[in-house]
Amino acid sequence: MTFMEYKYKDIIHRCFRCGYCKFPTDWSTVTNCPSYARYRMESYSAGGRLWLIRAWLNDELQWSENLAKIVYSCVSCKNCVEKCPLSFNDDIVNMVVAAKTEMVEMGTLPKPVKTFLQNVQLIRDFRQKKSRLDGRAEDSTLQGAGVSLLRRV
Repeated sequence: MTFMEYKYKDIIHRCFRCGYCKFPTDWSTVTNCPSYARYRMESYSAGGRLWLIRAWLNDELQWSENLAKIVYSCVSCKNCVEKCPLSFNDDIVNMVVAAKTEMVEMGTLPKPVKTFLQNVQLIRDFRQKKSRLDGRAEDSTLQGAGVSLLRRV
């Protein structure tokens, strides 16, 4: 995807990293961006993440494991949406999700995410296979029960 194809190209630049997305409004609850709270680096805040995504889409920054880790560190909690005073705040998480989607389509995921998704696929395949096998066993059991019931009548 190029920057011109990016759905949010007209608004992603509007974030000027004021910092509201990073910090809690009420320090007694300390509800702020989880990834920023963990790493305490601007790149891990919503504003920093949006700037990195924009640079990546503009080919000013190459994809890397570190970029993917930063983009995927967003847990979509929408704390940034609640705290951002700007008019585009409803789309902040959507912009990050769109970048994650692009990384999936390109096959460029952080290794832990790729491993997780592969394991989810394996579990899904296993459950489908088990369900098919259980279905056949149930069908044959039911057919056998039906035959024995018919014999009794």
